[in-house]
Amino acid sequence: MGTGFDVAQGKQQVLVPSEKDLLAFLSGPALPKDKELYLRINAWRSANDAWRWNPNAPPAFSEKQVKNLKALSAMLYENKPNQRILKAEIVRELGDLEQCLRLLSYQFDKGYDFAAGFIKKLAEEKVQAVQLLEQAK
Repeated sequence: MGTGFDVAQGKQQVLVPSEKDLLAFLSGPALPKDKELYLRINAWRSANDAWRWNPNAPPAFSEKQVKNLKALSAMLYENKPNQRILKAEIVRELGDLEQCLRLLSYQFDKGYDFAAGFIKKLAEEKVQAVQLLEQAK
């Protein structure tokens, strides 16, 4: 069995896969965990693009997007601070603000305190929508 460009000859090239492409790829054969995690995170980021460009749009994920977010959340470890923050952001965007606040009640190291505090503030304000993470000026 070949690999790389030799195998792809004659097939449509995809330079920047869309969210639809990523989700379709995830519905195929099982992938190594690192590759699945990469695809799921990028599908999530693509889903959020709709709200990044239209901040007044109400947050609403499709069934496939919710399935992806739940599968991604299940892959993340709460004992790893960066993954715990991702889980908190996932549940916040899905509307489970109580679970988000529970995940953020953890004592984060200094390098994570800004992101955790930003997400916590959004959850406390009952904001589900994607927000631009900016350092305070």
